Amino acid sequence: MAAELLEHPDREQIFRHDLESFLYVLLHLVLRYRPLGIRGYSIVKLAWDIRLVFDSHLIDDDGKTYGGRGKVSF
Repeated sequence: MAAELLEHPDREQIFRHDLESFLYVLLHLVLRYRPLGIRGYSIVKLAWDIRLVFDSHLIDDDGKTYGGRGKVSF
């Protein structure tokens, strides 16, 4: 899902959000299934990087969950 929509769920979804979502799916698949032959890059580091970008979220005082900070900073 697009970072803007995760941070502001009340906004209307437009074409660029769909394109951004597709790019995140593609990135996730590339990172998930690429060989780990790069020196100094372990499966643990890869898992942490994927979690940092795709699973980061915040919970506000009302209990609402917002995401997208990892994608925005990426």
